[in-house]
Amino acid sequence: MSSAEELAAAAALAEAEAHAQAADQAAAAAAGNNNAGVHAGGGDGVAGTSNAAGGAGGTVLDWLSDDFLNGECFVSGETGELEEALGHRQIVFPYGSPSADDPDTNVRFTSNQAEDFIRLNYHRLARAKPNLQAADVAKIAFLRFLAARTGLVSPKFDVAVHHVRYNEAIQLTQQQTVVELNAARTNVRALVPVATLKYLQLNFTNIVCCVAFMFRVRGHHYIEDMRVKYAELWKCCQKQGDHPGVTWDLIAHDALHAIMPDTLDGYWVKHSKAGTVAGALEKRLDSAPAGVAAVRAVYAGAEDLRMCIPGIYTKFKSHFDELDQLVDTLQKNRWAGSINRRFYGPEAVAITFNEQRFGAIAAVVVQCLHAFSPISPLLQSKALLRIANNAPITGGFISTGIAALAKDPALTRLMLEVPARDQ
Repeated sequence: MSSAEELAAAAALAEAEAHAQAADQAAAAAAGNNNAGVHAGGGDGVAGTSNAAGGAGGTVLDWLSDDFLNGECFVSGETGELEEALGHRQIVFPYGSPSADDPDTNVRFTSNQAEDFIRLNYHRLARAKPNLQAADVAKIAFLRFLAARTGLVSPKFDVAVHHVRYNEAIQLTQQQTVVELNAARTNVRALVPVATLKYLQLNFTNIVCCVAFMFRVRGHHYIEDMRVKYAELWKCCQKQGDHPGVTWDLIAHDALHAIMPDTLDGYWVKHSKAGTVAGALEKRLDSAPAGVAAVRAVYAGAEDLRMCIPGIYTKFKSHFDELDQLVDTLQKNRWAGSINRRFYGPEAVAITFNEQRFGAIAAVVVQCLHAFSPISPLLQSKALLRIANNAPITGGFISTGIAALAKDPALTRLMLEVPARDQ
């Protein structure tokens, strides 16, 4: 190779190295910016997240972000409530704002502190969901303030203690607070009549406990098929209309979602025991959580059978004994067996319920209800009917006998070991 060729090759190598170095610097800068968004959580960003790989506004380096490298795996595979960090659910606390150290501890706000809190939360939500009506955004901001004042949300709550991945109540820095308050120029007071705010304040406990009940029995704060259920529950609380002036999807997802599940349940338990919540919510306190409805339904019917048809207990003693053990576990912890039990600590254990094994008893219960009490609410239990459909031959045979008993008691009294009546 000639000297000229050697010089040309050296120049080409130097140029290639320069391009590679520039690329490395750009990658480092992009990763630094990405991580800054992950850790600071400022502006409209969501704490603990980064741009989706390959998404709009992202870069080819997003897949190497801190969230990608060190974040949770298989989050979408969990049952029950899916923990997602969504900006419109976050409740923001201005720098210097008072906040609770412990759940359900009342916090005192000055008038200026309250106004700053409401303005900032209005501003944040209006930017996150620009299609919402201004009046609804203002009501949601006020409900968030009531949750903060009541000590249901706080940036001080430890996620490990409360068994969640992240805290949706976030504390702004001094600089963030100044910048956002300067931008938050909407006169929120003018958007909602004082009478409406007083109504929300008066019914705040009932509103929170309605969400707590739905989260318990359905396993989610809100999904679309719960709209009617929420409306019915609100009317059972002796309230007018289908909702308290804000639709339930906005209450459950935008106003109160930041309340950690164990705090939400503790608030409901406290007010139910104190008698400071609507009677309908107090009576529903021990409703079966999502995930154990089948156990509760079969047990309720089985207990009825045990009382009126002793022969059933004799034939299915091992089944009844197993049911008793399951119910004993459920009674020791109100969240045992729930699809959301991970939010309530190690005491909320999993339970094993073999639905096919209990098909016989379920089939007996269903046939008894059809024969003797066709208007029973228990017949509306989808879980009970599902298990009954899995019944083996024994269940179907006994069920047929019970159906016949309703028409001709003498035909099956001996088979079911029903004591003969005195002549």
